[in-house]
Amino acid sequence: MRSNQRNQFYSGITITAIEGGTPWASVRNYNHADENNVTAMVRDCEDPEEPWTLIDNDAIASALCKLKEGKVQTSRGQKFWAEVYRTMEGADIDAEDADVIVQVACYGKIVFG
Repeated sequence: MRSNQRNQFYSGITITAIEGGTPWASVRNYNHADENNVTAMVRDCEDPEEPWTLIDNDAIASALCKLKEGKVQTSRGQKFWAEVYRTMEGADIDAEDADVIVQVACYGKIVFG
């Protein structure tokens, strides 16, 4: 079971991505009423045949783990992601970082940019 602090951290990443960092995505069912469990469905806005992917705390956690373990390479580097995961410092994550996390949650890699 996750702490409220970790759930809020993951939900904050989803909010940052959906509200400012996913220009490639169509979004539906965006629910941010509960700060411990923000969810949205996303898919590539240019591919209406692509299935919708649920972005929730589990999806964000899984993506962040891939990043901190170096399974997905980014310009920020594995050390940055490991530190963000360890400290849960949402202030260190900007819209571009949040977008990377959502892309990894959706595709297992960075597809756009």
